[in-house]
Amino acid sequence: MSVNIGSFDLRLLVVLEALLIEKNLTRAARRIGMSQPAMSNALKRLRSSLGDQLFVRTVQGLRPTPKAIEISGPVSNALLYLREALEKATAVEEPKDVTLSVAVSEQMMIAIIPKLIAEMRHHAPGGKLQTRIKSNLTVQSELDLAEVDLAIGFIPRLPKRFGHECLFIDKYVCVMRHDHPLAKRPLTRKRFDSAAQVAVRSIWEGGTQIDRYLHKFRGERKVVVNVSQFQSLPKILTDSDVITCIPKSIALSMDRSLFQIADIPYEVPEMPIVSAWNSTRRRHPAVMWLRNTVRGVGLQVSSELGSR
Repeated sequence: MSVNIGSFDLRLLVVLEALLIEKNLTRAARRIGMSQPAMSNALKRLRSSLGDQLFVRTVQGLRPTPKAIEISGPVSNALLYLREALEKATAVEEPKDVTLSVAVSEQMMIAIIPKLIAEMRHHAPGGKLQTRIKSNLTVQSELDLAEVDLAIGFIPRLPKRFGHECLFIDKYVCVMRHDHPLAKRPLTRKRFDSAAQVAVRSIWEGGTQIDRYLHKFRGERKVVVNVSQFQSLPKILTDSDVITCIPKSIALSMDRSLFQIADIPYEVPEMPIVSAWNSTRRRHPAVMWLRNTVRGVGLQVSSELGSR
């Protein structure tokens, strides 16, 4: 089938790329800032323009057709070249002798900050980075008062006065040591419910998202240990028979030869990880550079989450 490039809406290629990455209509819509109805309509237009179903619904999500797989590489490369060209045309000067401040959750301190530091050392060696642990109880006032240039993490109920964008979609998974009694068997709901667990919970913000979800629909998990930091988990999991539920972005940072990752046997909600900023400072050159760089790091993490 021949496609007239002059009449083809090139914005649909961004939609196609998002669907190929997320394999889920809702996540793909969130990824590029579209509503779900608009995403559904865009998929219909793609199917009509390319003369192929492109995606088939399965219990695991949207499965790309052979045609979608065939064009995925050229589409991704074309969008990559276009983004690189636009970045060069709208390049923001790298910060020099400027200290940039970010509020990040401990999760993002592990998943994003090392990559962000590497980008800064390579592209803006004159810039400096100051981090602080993000609390959803104080993050709005920190942004309002420009105490931080950017907040990164899961930030529910963010007011419209702040600019923001979704970096990637995370989800909770179950982690246990490789020789755990449950490691070689399917993790059923019964086994999950009866397993002793260690939970990472902030003393300031109460339960985690998964705690609230399980309490609402089923009850509470069998938590025998509470800790306040993810860094303590490897030793605890190695030396005991407890398991844990943590974001996948954290689980992938752990030694895969020592620990096994399993899906939680419940439909737990996903977490949109966002960057947020004070809208009055959106044109500040250093803040613009930081936002662009964090966006690129978020794409790296999203790719890692999707490939493992």
